[in-house]
Amino acid sequence: MKVEFSKMIDLSHVLSEDNPVWNGDPKTEISRVENKKYVVERICVGTHTGTHVGSPAHFFKGFEVFDLKPSDLLSPAVIIDATLKDEERVLSVKKIREWEAVNGDVEKKAVLLKTGWDNFWNEPQRYFSCYPGFGVDAVIYLIDKGVKIFGTDAPGIDPSDDKNFSANIEIFKNGCIHIENLTNLDKLPNREFWIFIGALKIKAGGSPARVIAMV
Repeated sequence: MKVEFSKMIDLSHVLSEDNPVWNGDPKTEISRVENKKYVVERICVGTHTGTHVGSPAHFFKGFEVFDLKPSDLLSPAVIIDATLKDEERVLSVKKIREWEAVNGDVEKKAVLLKTGWDNFWNEPQRYFSCYPGFGVDAVIYLIDKGVKIFGTDAPGIDPSDDKNFSANIEIFKNGCIHIENLTNLDKLPNREFWIFIGALKIKAGGSPARVIAMV
């Protein structure tokens, strides 16, 4: 596999104590321990804090992040614009097919949803409300096309009013992964780029990650 690119774009938020977190999730804490010759930090962070990857073990007895192979962390990717009108807050199969008619097939690509919600990253109350997401039918359609990575610049894969995590459950029961809290998707083309997911090799259902786009 040969990957050629001319620039790299960071799709990750800075991991810090100021990060917005889901209600009930642990807040990020970073403390300094100064030795005589060096400084080291102690970090306490939720596995689904900031820009992160989620695996099936987030919801089920399934594989954890450390089970991901290196080849699972590098993928060609596309962006579908989900800066939708209020009545179109759920990504549909119809919307995907319209995108494919213009941009080409999404087969075996990572599909990233551009919602614009990263603009509210520093406004937690706004950030965690009314955001768009993947519809279940759209997830099934994409999985049938070989999609294994689902991403969004919003706090969740599901639209904010889906309290049953329907799209996430469909993703994880099919052995796929998600990436949430991305940023800078507006700096990328609709297709013809790759992403690298720098997840920790951790025995957990999720991991903070440095996600890099290569264009």
